[in-house]
Amino acid sequence: MTGVTDATLTPPLAGSGRRSTRARPTDDQLLDAACAVFAERGFRAATMEQVAAKANSTKPTLYAHFRAKDALYEACLVREASTAQRWLFRRYAEAAQLGLEEQIRADVRAFFDYAAAHPYGFRLLFGAEQDPGADRTRQDPGADRTRQDLWESVTAQLSRLIGSYVAGQGRPAAEWAARIMAEMTSAAVVSGTRSALSADAGNRAAAAELVAAFITAGLGRVDPSRMAAAGSP
Repeated sequence: MTGVTDATLTPPLAGSGRRSTRARPTDDQLLDAACAVFAERGFRAATMEQVAAKANSTKPTLYAHFRAKDALYEACLVREASTAQRWLFRRYAEAAQLGLEEQIRADVRAFFDYAAAHPYGFRLLFGAEQDPGADRTRQDPGADRTRQDLWESVTAQLSRLIGSYVAGQGRPAAEWAARIMAEMTSAAVVSGTRSALSADAGNRAAAAELVAAFITAGLGRVDPSRMAAAGSP
């Protein structure tokens, strides 16, 4: 029977190549790299080799953490949607007691701030390539549900805000009328944020104020009686 010898216990020499000294990446580090690659190239064009290189890692390590490219993409979207929802709804809650104009400004700034802090996440969730009619070869159709759930939660928040405003004028709005206004408001915020993040964008804070002013002016011009009448037979 062969026993354990001193040679067995001696570690390999530094630089011998028998053991890697590279730190193993965490899931979040790999997802950071994947989000950047998917946002820049789209789901179809992105490769696991590109993600591994971006993460300064290897394909085997990437597959050990995420079994396939579609699973990695889904994990990116789920993480980014969760981050966006926590970010936005924390700010929404902080602004809940403000007046309509101040609340709209706070909500718009929250969206701009999120996009600036998480540009790749914003592009994955709200980029122009995610719009209806966009080039579907850049997307993974199975991920649409994650985006839609986030959009629904944001729109529902705005719908409640608009409904409360109209009710405060003594003319409760039809639920679907408030929803229409919320959809248009959400679209304006997303579009304005995209433009502000473009290469030739100017002052982002000023852009956020402009979008908020546009939305406030639009809502202020809507006669509450029209939204109330929308619910009548």
